[in-house]
Amino acid sequence: MNNIEKAYFNHEVAKMLDIGESTLRKWCIALEKNGYNFVKGSKDSRAFTQRDINVLRTFKMFLNEKKRNRDEAAKAVI
Repeated sequence: MNNIEKAYFNHEVAKMLDIGESTLRKWCIALEKNGYNFVKGSKDSRAFTQRDINVLRTFKMFLNEKKRNRDEAAKAVI
């Protein structure tokens, strides 16, 4: 039985969310400033889990549909 959760790379998550990798980094920084923790790999790179992707989708929804800025969206998600 394997309980290891799949982790995704930056470029995979950016593609899933239909955003650029630099936008993804900015969003992650905003979430981290508000207390969200991503799993970090070697060289401090983020390893995204399905939970992280769901959080980022919600973050995107707050930005686009709810018309909030990054900081407001991050606080709402957290």
